[in-house]
Amino acid sequence: MPPVSVHYQGDSLVGDDGANRRALLFRVLIFVGVFVAVAGGGLIYDYSRPAVYRATSRLSVVPPPAAVDAARAQFALNEAQAMRRSELTEAVAAKLRADFPATQLDAGALESAFSIDHVPQTTVIELRGEGHDRAELVNALTAWIDAYISSRKKSDRADETDALDQAKHDAQVAQKAVEAKQRDLEAFRQRYGIVSSEREENPGTARLKGLHEALNGATAREVKAE
Repeated sequence: MPPVSVHYQGDSLVGDDGANRRALLFRVLIFVGVFVAVAGGGLIYDYSRPAVYRATSRLSVVPPPAAVDAARAQFALNEAQAMRRSELTEAVAAKLRADFPATQLDAGALESAFSIDHVPQTTVIELRGEGHDRAELVNALTAWIDAYISSRKKSDRADETDALDQAKHDAQVAQKAVEAKQRDLEAFRQRYGIVSSEREENPGTARLKGLHEALNGATAREVKAE
């Protein structure tokens, strides 16, 4: 009977478990290190970027009193479009440069940084802006509203002046037409010898007027005598 050899491998089994634990620990350490590096890098990147501020302002416009609801909304929409006109944007940039010389906002920057929209079904216009300088955003919104109000006042004064000039012109035309008709009527009266009942050359009217004057004079003397 051949001899049977028996090998005891208990130590080798213990050694394999230790190696597995070390490998698992190494993987965990690598994962944690990569996670910390990525998360820390992301946080550093986020906090290193300059802050972005958002500013919003709303303006309620007043349409003509006789406007119906649809016309009121259309009026507000037209005003929102008017606030985006290039000449108004240039006026805002000029006001900012005059009031805040250190500003970096010009007309092009204003157009790209700000949006102006009409709030549907209302007469409200909303202005929104984004930028890195909070004070500059507020100053720009204030300057934009001031420039719009100033432009609107000038437009209203111009409309009032035009309306007044038109009314004066219409009155002059009407006055000339009345005078022309009066001349035609006077010429017709003289041509056919027609005497007006309201004029003194009518004998009956003249006598009646004299009687009234005499009566009034007598009454006045009587009162004075009493």
